[in-house]
Amino acid sequence: LQVVLKLLSQVRVDERDTLEKQQEKKWLKKQAMLKRRLDAATREYVDKLYYRDMYNLAACWKTCTQVNQEMKALGSVSVRLKVLKDQIRMRVMGLGWDNCHHPLSKNGYVYTPDEIALHLKQDFIKKHAKRVVPDMPPVDLPMHKALPVLGTPSPDIIRLDATMAKEEKKLIEAAEGLMKELEEKDLRIDMQIFNKS
Repeated sequence: LQVVLKLLSQVRVDERDTLEKQQEKKWLKKQAMLKRRLDAATREYVDKLYYRDMYNLAACWKTCTQVNQEMKALGSVSVRLKVLKDQIRMRVMGLGWDNCHHPLSKNGYVYTPDEIALHLKQDFIKKHAKRVVPDMPPVDLPMHKALPVLGTPSPDIIRLDATMAKEEKKLIEAAEGLMKELEEKDLRIDMQIFNKS
């Protein structure tokens, strides 16, 4: 009986250790997945920052007349499509106007540059002439699903929301730093090309 009791206590300790290792492994896996998501969100936010900056430059067509003039000046269909795609991304990604997205093709039908330009003029420029342009693009963080709350939120939800707010701030700072780093690399590459010629 004593042998059984000794073995039983050892089995309990082993099971507890195994369970703790399993929980730690699960937690590490979850943290690695969250880090991958945050890294992807940071890279996506850098793209949004670039498109937001492009919106403020002369590259952005802000009037219907400007769209018509620029479309006439562009030559090939592929160049027109690329430029129109960037014009739409400036607004969808850079400003967060997701409700105005227009695909380049749908159900096997490829839209012509004139059709996309018409969408740009009607759905972006005319409809959103008075729409407020945000200072910064929206941040897409992996968050918990927003559910209706009956009563007061639990302390876990409050803590999670506070953590996500800190993560959002970190993500913005990391994206801005990455953007500056990429701009410096581009500038160095441009200078090397200029010095070789």
